[in-house]
Amino acid sequence: MKGILILTYLLTLIQQGIACSCVYPTEISKAFVASKTVVYGEIVELKIIKVSDSMDPDSLRHYLQKEELNDLQSEILNSDFLIQAKLRIIELFKGEINNETLTLYTTRTGASCGFTGFEIGKQFIIYSSPNSYFFSHFYQPQGNRRLEKANTNWVTSCSITTALREDHLNMLQVIKIAREGLNILKTKDLLKNENKIYSTVLVKNYEGKFDHILFENDEIITNNELKRQDLILTLLSIQGNIAELSFKSFDDGGFVHNGTIKLVKNKREWAKDSMNYLSAIE
Repeated sequence: MKGILILTYLLTLIQQGIACSCVYPTEISKAFVASKTVVYGEIVELKIIKVSDSMDPDSLRHYLQKEELNDLQSEILNSDFLIQAKLRIIELFKGEINNETLTLYTTRTGASCGFTGFEIGKQFIIYSSPNSYFFSHFYQPQGNRRLEKANTNWVTSCSITTALREDHLNMLQVIKIAREGLNILKTKDLLKNENKIYSTVLVKNYEGKFDHILFENDEIITNNELKRQDLILTLLSIQGNIAELSFKSFDDGGFVHNGTIKLVKNKREWAKDSMNYLSAIE
């Protein structure tokens, strides 16, 4: 009977339009912008849990003291409708995670936007958020309280979360390397003294043609409208833990700087190994 009640309630939600409907970018650079967390890692644990087990206990207790749930809502709260996955982090591309692992939640069905492709021992590129896409439909936070547990993320099938693909991983490396290159040039005073620096990053695709990624400071611009061009970065190569960039930058004095930066990857981070450049007035 409990199972029937839960199923009936979920079907009612679907009929009311809460079923999965995806509006999410499919391009890597745009998905990067749209996601709070982008991480590459290996699934080391999977289990089915109750909806309530994904919530912060104190926040849930506080909420239940103020709100009275109906019977069906209580059934949902105690239903085994979520997948909990533990991800061993190999590399973090975006987000604030200080642990070696990240706990992920998703619903068990594709109809509810759940990502159902996780397998223990398999590596994934994850686009996720600390905000729940599931129980936020039912429960509203009280004041500044959040029902989501700290240091956890939610994954949806609407995102471009995927099993490891080398071309996908390489593009994320390009974004990370470009941001580090920009920061290096800032510290060397080789850029304009402006609040916003606009950059074009060029990288060869598998057809041998150059794709470009646009940045405002170290954030990607997705509308393809570059207001001006203060820096052109070209990724020359990535070979294991070594990457090389060429750059052409413009400063306030009318100087143009042309050079290269060699970066070395130490654990998860890229750092400058060497740098050479020439300056001239154009």
